[in-house]
Amino acid sequence: MRLALCMILSGGLLFLLGAGCSKSTSSPSGALSAGEQVTLIDQEGDFGLVALADGERGFVPLGMLKQRNTAEASDADHTHAIVRATDVYDVAPSEPIAPPQPRIRAEIDHEQKKLNALFIGEETGKEVIAPGDVHYFVVDQETGERCWRSIECIHPNCQGEKKNGRPYYVFFLVAERPNEEEPPIECDACRSFRDPENETPEELTEWSRFVRPYELPETLRRRDELDLERKRFVQQLREQLGQ
Repeated sequence: MRLALCMILSGGLLFLLGAGCSKSTSSPSGALSAGEQVTLIDQEGDFGLVALADGERGFVPLGMLKQRNTAEASDADHTHAIVRATDVYDVAPSEPIAPPQPRIRAEIDHEQKKLNALFIGEETGKEVIAPGDVHYFVVDQETGERCWRSIECIHPNCQGEKKNGRPYYVFFLVAERPNEEEPPIECDACRSFRDPENETPEELTEWSRFVRPYELPETLRRRDELDLERKRFVQQLREQLGQ
């Protein structure tokens, strides 16, 4: 994986020296392919220090890392997978690096559809991370329970218990029989200082705006990067068409 050799031109001859030669800290020392499994050790700015399958370590852009599906086997020997081919650095670059070439829109949209989401076990409260392209829930293989897509309440006066620095989780039920009306998604902790029976439709709508799907920091970061990649693809297409 590593490219530990430096090339120096001297007198028209090419010499290969060992890893002791100097090089820019922003120069990649190797590369990883999409799907390769790594373990995230630490973060430094916009880069993550990862341990590779062969025991070596290096820095990769955080946006290239996707947390593994923790609803599956709990004894996995890695924490993340590489989402697309990326360079690896011995030292985290201190300057911004050039973004990768944009893919076609279909590939960008496919990745965005499968961005990770947080799910909460309905019996144990266990948190699992899995791709968010499911309707409501995933099944945790370890506990066998349904884990529902996490919904958070962001009302400033919400009295719900916070966890891991995140807003209060809201559990919700869905209709399990055909044609059954699904109950509204509300924050039960906020009902203590509400008067739902006497609220107007407008007030009910306003309360519903405080309840929304929770977004992982990883997902927020990657979605922004995909939006920028999509814009670069459109710009590149326009240039190719002479527009």
